[in-house]
Amino acid sequence: MSSGTLLVLTLLDLGNSPGVRGAEESADLQQRIGELVAETNRHLGRIVFDTERGVRRLNPRIRIRLLDINPYVMEAMNSMNITEPFTYQTLNVE
Repeated sequence: MSSGTLLVLTLLDLGNSPGVRGAEESADLQQRIGELVAETNRHLGRIVFDTERGVRRLNPRIRIRLLDINPYVMEAMNSMNITEPFTYQTLNVE
């Protein structure tokens, strides 16, 4: 790659996913997952920043950017239909 932008996505915080919310002791699990994901994303941000600085010295036409996908996923999840339970197991599968 001689020029362009490399987009690095953060890890998704799955603490609010239905599987975690339905688990036993879900509050503790949600908090722990959130903390681990936040810490990992902080480290990832530092790595991307340091790498981008180094790459820019070698080739100023290459950019590396970090995109936090969590706000976009949360926005999409908030607009989902939550009035009817979802199941992929139905009797009338064709």
